[in-house]
Amino acid sequence: MIGSRARPPGLRLSLPVRYPAGSMRRIPFATHADTFIAITMNRQPIQYKGYQVAPAAQQLPNGLFAANLTIGKTAPDSSRTHSFDALDYFFDEEHAVAYAFRWGRMWVDSHQ
Repeated sequence: MIGSRARPPGLRLSLPVRYPAGSMRRIPFATHADTFIAITMNRQPIQYKGYQVAPAAQQLPNGLFAANLTIGKTAPDSSRTHSFDALDYFFDEEHAVAYAFRWGRMWVDSHQ
């Protein structure tokens, strides 16, 4: 499973709904905390339970964003990293990064 495109069991995320141009929609902070964190910390590694989790989004030619992730141990003697490309695809960069961040936390929790 390491390095594969397989998703952990039970991990499902639907694509975001697109709203018509000109319509404003407020997103409650409490329901989208991971998205807020991902926007704030986009492209910066996050320390989580002894691992360095680095979520990223890559825009594809078709306009979608691929959720990518790199996970490595923070211990100085451990140089092994795990890279996961195109975990899923999203219309918004923020959703892709938030998904990769959430997926990375689940991966770390399952590998301790």
